[in-house]
Amino acid sequence: MKSVCLLRLCPGLFALWVFTSVQAEPIVHRAVEPAQILLDVSLKENALTLYLTIPGSVIPFLAPHQSPQAISDLLAITPNLWTTQEQARCTLTNHKIFTGSHNTPEDTFPDIDGFFAFDCRSPQYLSSISPQLQTPLPGLKLINIWLTTDRWQNKQSLVLPEGVIKLKPESS
Repeated sequence: MKSVCLLRLCPGLFALWVFTSVQAEPIVHRAVEPAQILLDVSLKENALTLYLTIPGSVIPFLAPHQSPQAISDLLAITPNLWTTQEQARCTLTNHKIFTGSHNTPEDTFPDIDGFFAFDCRSPQYLSSISPQLQTPLPGLKLINIWLTTDRWQNKQSLVLPEGVIKLKPESS
C-alpha cells in the first residue's frame, strides 16, 4: 500500500520540483529595483575618479544575453561612457574593468568592478556627469552613487535613462 501511494505521489512531486527549479527568466522582487549598479565618484582638485561596481546578481537584468566577460569588454572599449561639460576640459587618463571570480557556489555571475580616471583642467566648470551606459548595460534603471569632493559629500540615486550626477550642491 505504501509503495502504491509513493508511486502515485512521485510523478506529481517530480513535476512540481521541475516546475519550481527550472526558470527561463530571473525572479523579480519589485520592492527593490533589480537593475541597478553602484558608483563611487571622487573629485579631488583636478582628479575625477569613478569607481564602478556591478553585482553579479544583477547582470541578468542589465544585459540578459551577455556574459560578464562580454559586458566587461564592452565597458572597457565603449568610448564616452561618462560625459562632462566641455568647459571643464576633462580627459580620460586611465580606466580598467575587472571581472571577479565566483565567491560561492550559489553565485550565478561574478561581480564586475572598475574605475575611470579623468584629469579635469578646469574643474571649477564641472557641475555634473552624464552616464552613457545604454550600449553596454541596456537594462540599467538605477545608479546608486556616493559622491565625495573637496568641499561636499552626497548620496544620490540616479534614475535612468534620463538624469545626471550632480557634483555640486543645489543653491537654495
